[in-house]
Amino acid sequence: MKKNVSRVILAILALCLMVSLSGCVLNFRIVGSDVYDVYSVHISPDPVKVDVIAKGIWPVWPDLLIMNVQGTVNPLTSDASDPFDVALANDIEADLYNSLLSEAQFDDVVAEGELDDDAFKVTVFMVIPSWKELLNPSGASTAITIPDVELSKLISPEKYDSVVASLEGTCGNIPEGTLITFNINGLAQNEAKAKTIAELDLTFVIHGSAVIL
Repeated sequence: MKKNVSRVILAILALCLMVSLSGCVLNFRIVGSDVYDVYSVHISPDPVKVDVIAKGIWPVWPDLLIMNVQGTVNPLTSDASDPFDVALANDIEADLYNSLLSEAQFDDVVAEGELDDDAFKVTVFMVIPSWKELLNPSGASTAITIPDVELSKLISPEKYDSVVASLEGTCGNIPEGTLITFNINGLAQNEAKAKTIAELDLTFVIHGSAVIL
């Protein structure tokens, strides 16, 4: 009898553990495997790869990625209203917005719209394929890192090509010799369950190619 009671208690504890893990708002984190340099005709290193850090069990999978492309033109200065920096930030934001908006790969594209500071931000909403087969989850675990996963496999090759083309095209709006460091970050969600499943964080450096006469 005692053995049966112990088994029931263990089963209940295991169930409680699974429920608590499945309620986690973040199950894995996706970070750039490197800092990526963006030039007018290529990205280096190529292709963009990420490390996937998984924690706990994965009860649901994401189907929507909300991705932010954002940065500051001259973060080393305290003057966010410098006219040159503001104009450059607005050009970058407009170029990214127009380029991403023209792609049929994305469900929506939203620009920050703040025109009086040296920051830029464009948010992209995209439906993403299932990662379950790609990442091959092994159930409950303390932590698993899957290194060097090509970003194109997580968001689909078509969406990846569109993002890369937009970043490369932005180089033409930045003066030659000017470097702009910015981040792509975002949240991957499961809409049906209203859960945030993962977060994304990559760093890029845009190398300007515009010749100013």
